[in-house]
Amino acid sequence: IAKFNKENSKTIDGVDDNTMEHLLHYDWPGNIRELENTIERASILCLGEHITPRELPPQFFPENLTTRSGEAQPKDDFTLRDMEREVIKTTLKKHNFNKSLTAKKLGIARQTLLNKIKEYNLEP
Repeated sequence: IAKFNKENSKTIDGVDDNTMEHLLHYDWPGNIRELENTIERASILCLGEHITPRELPPQFFPENLTTRSGEAQPKDDFTLRDMEREVIKTTLKKHNFNKSLTAKKLGIARQTLLNKIKEYNLEP
């Protein structure tokens, strides 16, 4: 977390207890590389002081599994575009749809934010 705090100018203190339970009970087929990627992704998405289950990838939640040919498979249709939309939506809500403050917190120009709001249909 400290590594990604530095790389992304974040101040995340750690993970909450519920998130830690998810991390501890996951099989980690990709070992340390998968753990590092998971923490990096969660750090990027995290808007608070602690990483929550909300920032974890879909494979951490068995209830999100779908059936294909009788086998349970994680949903894999979550794209970078989906992530961007969710981060913008969450940040807008956190700042009561104050577009100037949201753009500043996201590190983007206000006009870029306005374009993204229109593109993703995020008006309140």
